[in-house]
Amino acid sequence: MRGNSELTAESLRIGPPAAVAGLSLYGVSLQDWVLVVTLIYTGLSVILLIRDKVYRPWKEKRNGRKH
Repeated sequence: MRGNSELTAESLRIGPPAAVAGLSLYGVSLQDWVLVVTLIYTGLSVILLIRDKVYRPWKEKRNGRKH
């Protein structure tokens, strides 16, 4: 019987190929899948950049604190 950590590691290793295979069955090509993941990654990166460089300094300034 495998432990939880081994099962989790195995699941993470199998996850991406299984997702690609599943999406391919629904007519989504690998190229489209990579494009969608890239767009999600880029969007999250922009959101985090705005949060760290714009929102947090503005909030700290508004609350009267400085770095």
